[in-house]
Amino acid sequence: MQLVVAGRQLRQIVQSDLSKDHRAAAVSWLDHRGEERAFFAGLIENEREAGHIRKNAISALARYSNNEALSQLQSLYKKEENTDIEKRIISTMSTDRFGDAAGAFFLQVARDTGENRDARKHAISRISLGGAIAHRLGLIDLYDGETDKLREKATYWLGKSNDPRAVRFFEDMFRN
Repeated sequence: MQLVVAGRQLRQIVQSDLSKDHRAAAVSWLDHRGEERAFFAGLIENEREAGHIRKNAISALARYSNNEALSQLQSLYKKEENTDIEKRIISTMSTDRFGDAAGAFFLQVARDTGENRDARKHAISRISLGGAIAHRLGLIDLYDGETDKLREKATYWLGKSNDPRAVRFFEDMFRN
């Protein structure tokens, strides 16, 4: 019973306290309780909410490390227009936490030419950190369709791969 009351009080602090520090601490405590997924999603969606509160809520939601949390984060990403929030959503998804589904999402973001350029670069970096080789090799296709910084970023991460297909990609690139 006390935990229910504590959760209610923490949500009230987040919703009504004027102190940024109190609100951020309340979000953190709610995160440790592990039962506030819908509440965190509401904070993330609220564009009038302070950036650091939204970012704390993103991190809290990602800690659930399950398919529902991943789906929620992907859905929130698609609705978001703030680049910093988009980048935080991408940062919290890792292949360690969410498996190959996160890698597939990163590749989807990286390939989407309608996406914010910074978010695409961030997704390219995340692809390189692990997960299925197929996702990392998806950067080859990205390279062919891009110019300048995104192409440079894809090349950098492909260069870190020991996969034979990545090696052939560089051999072909230098032959031309």
